[in-house]
Amino acid sequence: RQEICGMGLSQINQRILNVENERREHQQTFHVFLEQVPAVYPELVEQRIQQLLNQIQTLEEEGRTLSRDREDLIFMMAFRIRGGNNYESVDSLEFKKV
Repeated sequence: RQEICGMGLSQINQRILNVENERREHQQTFHVFLEQVPAVYPELVEQRIQQLLNQIQTLEEEGRTLSRDREDLIFMMAFRIRGGNNYESVDSLEFKKV
């Protein structure tokens, strides 16, 4: 939570875009790899596939985290605009999706 307090909304949005672009690049690499690499060394192919899938999953998780951080930052900004000036009080609130 402290990390997002130091970041602006535009910085979080830019990080989300960067993560999404990197994830797309990894997915494209994955598809090209599957189409073009012969299964001469199946164990190496399997390792590379797993590596690419892990990278994609990590980027997807980072994107979800950044999206939550963005939502939290927007909430904190709205809270402050409405007269709340103590960020610690935000930490005690429960965030629930409806």
